[in-house]
Amino acid sequence: LVADTPQPTELKIPPLVFGTMARASSNPGLRRAMFRYALKQGIRAFDTAPLYEFGETESQLGEVLAEFDEDVQVFSKVGLSWRADSRGPVHFETTAENGEPRVVHRDSRPEAIRQDVEESLHRLGLEQLDLAQVHFRDTDTPIPATMQALRALREEGKIRAIGVSNFSLHEVQEAAAALAPTPLAAVQIRLNLLQRAPLAAKELVAWCRSHNIAVLAYSPLAEGRLAKAPSADVQKQAATDSARSELASLCAEAELPMVAVSIAWLTSQPGVTGAIAGASTPEQLDGLMRMAEVPADLVRHASEIFRNVQLRDPWEGPFWK
Repeated sequence: LVADTPQPTELKIPPLVFGTMARASSNPGLRRAMFRYALKQGIRAFDTAPLYEFGETESQLGEVLAEFDEDVQVFSKVGLSWRADSRGPVHFETTAENGEPRVVHRDSRPEAIRQDVEESLHRLGLEQLDLAQVHFRDTDTPIPATMQALRALREEGKIRAIGVSNFSLHEVQEAAAALAPTPLAAVQIRLNLLQRAPLAAKELVAWCRSHNIAVLAYSPLAEGRLAKAPSADVQKQAATDSARSELASLCAEAELPMVAVSIAWLTSQPGVTGAIAGASTPEQLDGLMRMAEVPADLVRHASEIFRNVQLRDPWEGPFWK
C-alpha cells in the first residue's frame, strides 16, 4: 500500500518511523524498554529531538542503541534551545525540576545549530545524525543562514541529510533554494486522516513529491483521535466522532486495529514517504506494525468515510507545559 513516494538519495526511509515523543509514560526505564522492543521487532528508524524530556530521551535512546549491533537510522532536530544564551522567538516557557524558570527559544542561528547537533551527537553516542531537521521556523534568523550552517555540518560528516519541520510551503521552497545544489532531503509535517490540508493539489506534499523531497508525517493518529472510537456519550457531538465510529466498526469487522488502518491510509497517499508514530506499550507498537496487513479496499473505505470530515480547529502542537 505504500504509494509512489520520494526517497532522498542519502536515506532509505521506511513507512513506519518510531517517534520517541510518546508521552504516555515518563518512566525512563519503560521508555528504554520500548526502544529495545521496537528494535527487536525490526524498527530501524527513530525520530527524536533535543527538546523531548529536555535531552533525556536522546540520552536514553543512545544507551539502548549501544546495546544493539544493528544499522539504525536516527533522525533528530535543531533550532529549539533552552540554553542561557539562546535567542529568537519564545516557543514556550516552563519550570525546571529545580523550580527555576525555563524558556525555550526558536533559535536557528548558525552557532546555535552547530551546538544543537554536537550536543545531540554526544547524548546519542553517535558520530553522525542521519537526518537533522529544523524543528520550528525561527523568524529572527534568515533561512539561508540556517541552511548554510547545516550544509557545513553535512560537509564535516556530522549529519548525513538535511530536513525541516513545521515549515510552510513558501518556507520549504526558500530552504530548498538556499541549500541548492545540496538537496533538502525531508520535510516533516502534521498529517493524518483528520488533518489533510497539505495533501491538496499544489500544496506542500505535491511540491515535495515533484522535487523528490521525502515527506514525514507526524501526529498520524491525530493525537490519539484515530486510535479508537469515541466514547458513547460524545458520538453525536461532531461529524468527526461519527466518522471515527464508522471506521472503528469497519476495523472490527476486518479484525484490524484502527491505528493500523490509519497509518496504512497515510502511507498510501502519493508523496508521503513515512509516518512517525510513537508507542508506550508493546501492544501499541504491535498494532501499528499491522499496517502491512491492511487491504486496499479498507484504505479506500477510510478515505470515503472522512472525505468531507476534517478537524475544524488546527492543532499547533503540544503545549509542553
